[in-house]
Amino acid sequence: MGEGVSKVVCLLSALAALGTLSLLARPVVPWMPLLTGSALAVGFLLGRRLRKWGLALGLGLLYIVPGLFYAIFRVAYFPFLPWLAGVLGLTLTGSDVRRWHLPRAWKVPIALWGLTVALSWPVVVLRELDFAPGLTLDLRLAGNGVGTPHTVTVGMALFFPVLFIVGFLWIDYLFHQFGRRSVVDFRRWVLVPLGVSFLWTVFVAALQSLWDIRFMNRPRWVALRAASGGLLDPNPLGLIAALAGPALLAAFGLGRSWVGRAGLLAGLGTVGFGVLASGSRNALWLALTAFAWSVGTTVGATRRTWLRWVWVGLVGVAGFSGLLVIADLLRNTPLYRVVDRILAVRDWRDVPEVLRMQLADRIPFYQVTGAMLREFPLTGIGVGTYHVLVSDYGLRLLGNPLHFDNAQNWYLHQWAELGLLGSLGWGLWMIAFINTVLLRPVTGEALRPAQILKGTLVLFGLSSLVGAHAQDGAVWMTFWVLAFWAARLVGLEAETPSGSAASWKVWAGVGGLALLYAGAQTYIGLHHLRPPFRAATVGWGYTYGFYGPEWGPAVGSFRWTRERAVTILPVQGDRLRFRMFVHHPDAAHRPVGVVVWVDDRRVLDVEFRDHQVHTWEVPLPKDRSRVALTIRVSRTWRPSDYGRPDHRRLGVGVADWTFAGNVTPPDVGVDTRPGASSKGI
Repeated sequence: MGEGVSKVVCLLSALAALGTLSLLARPVVPWMPLLTGSALAVGFLLGRRLRKWGLALGLGLLYIVPGLFYAIFRVAYFPFLPWLAGVLGLTLTGSDVRRWHLPRAWKVPIALWGLTVALSWPVVVLRELDFAPGLTLDLRLAGNGVGTPHTVTVGMALFFPVLFIVGFLWIDYLFHQFGRRSVVDFRRWVLVPLGVSFLWTVFVAALQSLWDIRFMNRPRWVALRAASGGLLDPNPLGLIAALAGPALLAAFGLGRSWVGRAGLLAGLGTVGFGVLASGSRNALWLALTAFAWSVGTTVGATRRTWLRWVWVGLVGVAGFSGLLVIADLLRNTPLYRVVDRILAVRDWRDVPEVLRMQLADRIPFYQVTGAMLREFPLTGIGVGTYHVLVSDYGLRLLGNPLHFDNAQNWYLHQWAELGLLGSLGWGLWMIAFINTVLLRPVTGEALRPAQILKGTLVLFGLSSLVGAHAQDGAVWMTFWVLAFWAARLVGLEAETPSGSAASWKVWAGVGGLALLYAGAQTYIGLHHLRPPFRAATVGWGYTYGFYGPEWGPAVGSFRWTRERAVTILPVQGDRLRFRMFVHHPDAAHRPVGVVVWVDDRRVLDVEFRDHQVHTWEVPLPKDRSRVALTIRVSRTWRPSDYGRPDHRRLGVGVADWTFAGNVTPPDVGVDTRPGASSKGI
């Protein structure tokens, strides 16, 4: 029962996030709801009628979909979303939704990981809309101190849950379809289509590198002269190419005929070209180490140890030298400039300086990630929000608005977003994977490919210490393919329905932990990470819920609020004096309640029974340069309901406020840009 509930909740959560993000994308990509809906339906129908061919079609498009999306719509607003919708539709028909088909040791960790994300993303999305979606969703509010729109934050908080949960359903689908079948079927219907997709994206990278760098490429990478293939980002292109080499050797070995060996060399040449065209140093080092491991493992059964590594060195030097010669012949192409950038270290004395620069680029991200963990060790800052919130932490702690990016370390990124409580799922899964796959002995024909994949996955895990590779959709889905392949080669199979399932107490604990995490995320969202609180701390303008200024003879300049109004105030005294009134026609019979908060502290709770202007003074904190003021009205009224030509929903009238007392608050980095702070409303 608990197992089925966990999977159904993940499915429904993914569908809800997918639909919400598709609708949110309409101002940028009007066709997005139709695209994702059609992809979901096509995936579902193919799964019902042509399951294997539908799977092959989806995987054949994996590495090219973002580029096609960009070429058609000329925007890169979540271009991977339609593909995820298609795979989600496929998984809906490919397995029993009432249970997980994973190996026994994987079930609970992945279910916990999935439920943690599934139950918490709605809280994070509502938080970024300040728990008032009806008032804030259609506005252009800033989501951080550098002006990133709050809808981008919401989009990120929707996309990554979809990506993660579809990844969990994807590995579950693979175990259901191929968990007890021959690896030959897996190779035919999964690996071959992925290989075709990889060839397509490298072909696009070749056009970009040798012909026109602007072809199916974003301006950012055009400026850097880096090819992105069909992935719109050179880093995933380089990483997937780095993983493709070991996968090719694991699938086919060194070949037993000249034709096979020629095909293998052509494939490895394609891999090398993809790595170099991407211009990614991380991908280059991963490719070289993974290739060396793979070749050494491949020839290890027939060669002496010393000769094996001589062979590895000769092949690596020859292949790399050949690519450099080709690049040098194409000196006037974008490829040459990329290779020249990769090989910036031309002397051993330059190595320390290059390493120092690489570390210097990452240290600020590590510093702010550490600050996030110190402030929210159990919950983190919320799934999908690191890219946006990192700028505010940089402004507050370093005086430098760090650019929109990940934590430069996949593990730190997960900890920062999910906290220690939310990271239990992926942490337990990693332990289970190491125990059931990496440390599991293998014999027979599966020994060589299993060793190649184990070593490659270990190297990928180590490289994730200096990059959040699996934050990219294509890399994330590829990782699960390699993880499944390695698990099958070591003999790990899907658990049968008659196998011993976890007890109801275990599943109750899984659900309880996920609910506890969602509840804790709600608490910090209400009391610490609300956007106006962040705006007050860092110093950026954040106002909604007020109508335009008006003039009244009894009050002077004032503004009406809606049912809720929020703004940021610079603290210029130890008390805030303001005047409020209501014009509800029935206020005498039905009092209108008004509650005022300064930051998360309630400072006023009153009822209006007349139309008089009332004055109050509320205390302000003495250790803050700015505060967030929130006004909530129990009910609004429309003048048009009483025959007046005004269709607004009016709450309370608020006159321009003043400050009493003298306070010189500490300087915490006031933003002096226009509109960053305001006096009055």
